Amino acid sequence: GVCRTTLKNVFSHYTGQGCIAYFEEMKLNMAKDYLLSGKTCAETAMEMGFSSQAHFSKRFKSLFGISPSEVKGRKIKG
Repeated sequence: GVCRTTLKNVFSHYTGQGCIAYFEEMKLNMAKDYLLSGKTCAETAMEMGFSSQAHFSKRFKSLFGISPSEVKGRKIKG
């Protein structure tokens, strides 16, 4: 019962970002956990629904400042 624009504005007000950015950040945080549990970068990218491993790596590094391959086997902040 709410128009799309109102929903987007309320969502942005409470989260500080748009819907797509928010859900991508959630996916990338899940991806970080997958990598730390021993999954490969390729497996993680596919599980998270990214179109390619390269696109996944680019978005991951943009958010965390470190590549997914550098995460494997160690803990990072963020």
